[in-house]
Amino acid sequence: MTWAHFLTRPRWQRPRPSNRERYSRFASTLDDRLWPAARAIYARVYDARERLITPVRLYATYTIGHGDAHVWNLLYPRAGVTGAGILLIDWDNWRIGRAAADLAYMMAVHWYPERRARLEARLLERYHTGLCTHGVTDYSLERLRQDYRLSVIGHLAIPVWQQTLGLPPAIWWSHLHRIIAAFEDLDCATLLE
Repeated sequence: MTWAHFLTRPRWQRPRPSNRERYSRFASTLDDRLWPAARAIYARVYDARERLITPVRLYATYTIGHGDAHVWNLLYPRAGVTGAGILLIDWDNWRIGRAAADLAYMMAVHWYPERRARLEARLLERYHTGLCTHGVTDYSLERLRQDYRLSVIGHLAIPVWQQTLGLPPAIWWSHLHRIIAAFEDLDCATLLE
């Protein structure tokens, strides 16, 4: 399969409930537990979704993404072992997309605002430095930050998807609060205009 073929036949064309249908079930199930500000964010995102998520925009700076990057999917070297690095495991959810999506999944979905405030900007800068050190060109730190914010918008679907698949609230309830907080903290609404 060629890249052109892949880009013209995106994975999301398979028959499945639309994101709006999933969100509708999610919002109906949560009823008044889904607070008005969150409902307003989801409404704005779904109104802008077709404009924001296009193959051209999604794959403009594409790479292989893990899809489930978080600290529990990392193997750390034993204390005192030199030359061993951290290994990212559990690649069953890999995809083609923005590298920033993995960063947003780890930080915006899994970290509370206090931790993000302390570490997020520094880690994005460090990631960008690593890209440049390893030969990536024509990808500014500002572009990485924008891709990160776009990924935060995309990750609003994660708690919706998790809840509608029947995962317990212990998994998705915290994700919902953290991703909404990240959306607000990073002023992602300006990307919807």
